[in-house]
Amino acid sequence: MKIVGYDIETDEQGIRVRSSDGSEIRSADVTELLDFLVRPYSEVLVVVWDLDAFVAPSLKLMGEEFCRKLLEPAHKIVFGVDGTPVTYSLFYLGDKQMTITKNPGDKTPSLWATLYGFHGFCDESEPELTSAADIAKRGNDFLQEMGRLGIYPKKLTSPVGALLSARVLPALFAIITSQARLMVAEAIYQNQAQANLIRVNIDSITADKPQKLSIGTEMGKWKLLPAQPVIVLSPELAFTGNKKQKGMDYAKLRTLICKHPRSSVYEDCTIKKRITLFEAMRDHELAKLGEMTTRSSRIDLIMLGQNQIRNFHTFPRTGEQLIENKYGSFPIRF
Repeated sequence: MKIVGYDIETDEQGIRVRSSDGSEIRSADVTELLDFLVRPYSEVLVVVWDLDAFVAPSLKLMGEEFCRKLLEPAHKIVFGVDGTPVTYSLFYLGDKQMTITKNPGDKTPSLWATLYGFHGFCDESEPELTSAADIAKRGNDFLQEMGRLGIYPKKLTSPVGALLSARVLPALFAIITSQARLMVAEAIYQNQAQANLIRVNIDSITADKPQKLSIGTEMGKWKLLPAQPVIVLSPELAFTGNKKQKGMDYAKLRTLICKHPRSSVYEDCTIKKRITLFEAMRDHELAKLGEMTTRSSRIDLIMLGQNQIRNFHTFPRTGEQLIENKYGSFPIRF
């Protein structure tokens, strides 16, 4: 299995799509663009950096009526080419995958392609890749990393789905996640780390002192990250380094708190996000599909305190209290 990357540009002459194998097309005809993407079945994964941005120019050419059908529960449209027996089927699950099939159901072998957005598999701090060759290289590096774990994905529906399809192997999926939980529990008790725990997830531990763990790159080994500042608001919501939560990273949240230490609500109104198909159709602005816009992200300490999965004797009500103290918790008992 290998990855082929695509990139896209638009100008007055139409849409230019380029493949990492060196081929390209420039056209304002949707069917010509689709024909360029489809191919007979092969051991190839087709990826773009940002799927919403990649498909937006073609969806705009297709018009509002077609786009609205893609928002229906089936997320699928089938259409023909006037004066020919050719038909196309499109299945689009925003920012996850688009499957294109030429002549679906025909007795002759169908031409098809499933496109995946790759940026969701990467750290948010990674720069955007704009060339097909760079996208393919990053994708193939990713496959090599998976291969070292003995995993060879045939689809990229999600970062988790790339590792294991829960739909296909639900029992194996349950075994692996259960085993990960047992390994986490074993590490905690062997290190007597209960008093030092800050955060525990299915396959990770955040603690305020070093732990004695079996470090390695093989499946079942631990990866040790360097010590760094962290703000933990819940098991799922932690800010550390340049990893983003709700569009914010540690530095941004810390800056907001330092500016307004006695506030209980912190909001960043500068989050950059693409306009989705749903948003474009809702606002009757198909022309803006795929464009970058500004969104806000909000952290409300009062609401977070009311929605914890553990009990706290006290919970910070202001940013100042949050960064100056450590708050212990205990399990909810029924």
